Amino acid sequence: MHRVGDSSPAVGLGTYGFISPQQYAQEPPSFADDVYALGGLVALTLTGLDPRRLHQPTKERRIAQLEALTRAGPGLGPLFRLVARARDEAAAARPELSELTSTLEQMLAEQAGQSDGDRVAAAH
Repeated sequence: MHRVGDSSPAVGLGTYGFISPQQYAQEPPSFADDVYALGGLVALTLTGLDPRRLHQPTKERRIAQLEALTRAGPGLGPLFRLVARARDEAAAARPELSELTSTLEQMLAEQAGQSDGDRVAAAH
């Protein structure tokens, strides 16, 4: 039974490719671990590849790999940068949840605006 105040992980390690290096080392859990997992989930969604196959040592190489694998246009640049930071091995280098949320909300709003603009242009 996991007791209140116990800082040890309440569950097993998790799914490889989504668990952070800190979880693998069985350090106390943190929100940075969740950010790492979310970065893996977004990378999987964008590429269809297991995040373990997407390991790159630097943020710049992670961004370049995502761009090459998705052949996406410049509109996904902010998302690629966010995913690259979320997948950083250093927990302190990962973005805060508020930054993830605001970036994703901004991208969705921009996408909705483009879709509205496309509909208006098509109507004329």
